[in-house]
Amino acid sequence: MMNTQRLIQIGESLARPCIYLNHAPSKGAAVAAYWAGSRKDIPDEIPQPSAYCSRRHILTIEPHLFAELGLDVRRPFCVYEEEDQEGAIHPTIYLPESPAFSEIQCSGVPLFPRKDRSFPPFQAACLYGGEEVAAWLNSLGKKPWEYTHVANEVRSGYDAEYRRRSPLYTKGADVMLGGWHTIWHWDSFYMPAEMRLLAWTFRDAEPWYEVWLDQIGNLSVKTRTT
Repeated sequence: MMNTQRLIQIGESLARPCIYLNHAPSKGAAVAAYWAGSRKDIPDEIPQPSAYCSRRHILTIEPHLFAELGLDVRRPFCVYEEEDQEGAIHPTIYLPESPAFSEIQCSGVPLFPRKDRSFPPFQAACLYGGEEVAAWLNSLGKKPWEYTHVANEVRSGYDAEYRRRSPLYTKGADVMLGGWHTIWHWDSFYMPAEMRLLAWTFRDAEPWYEVWLDQIGNLSVKTRTT
């Protein structure tokens, strides 16, 4: 018989390694990322003529951190927002031929790493929780992908535990590398396992930024708002 505590235990077994980045340094930690500010090697002004008039640095990350999480990021990247000539803002991934991270000159906020574990949301527990969770959902007349239609005390208790642990709610990190993503209210499905979350920002939200890695190594960035 499934109960909240058992589902939480299953969620804990699915926890993924992650790295929290914070502006407050951990003991002995070196700078691992920069938030906002400007990079000397990538000027904010864009040479004209161009479809874009300016850009704003969001995040640069020490690329070696991803290898520690088992994520195959083939090239260093950074996140920018570009403003087009009509004033619209477009988040984008830059793949600069840049110096080593230690040589980057950035006026942004330095962020420091701390290893942790990322607890999965209810949707991930349904999809990847194995036969025991599938049997419980079946007893409710649901398939694992019908998580949206589960509403009972077990789910309520699990959701509360997720909120207690997730930096989206705890404000315990400026950025999370790796780990589990959440589902937003306008999403039609939970992003499949073939897509891996590289970075999820919390500092200065809204918006939140998500950087994704697909199964063939391509990068993309999404902005999230309520």
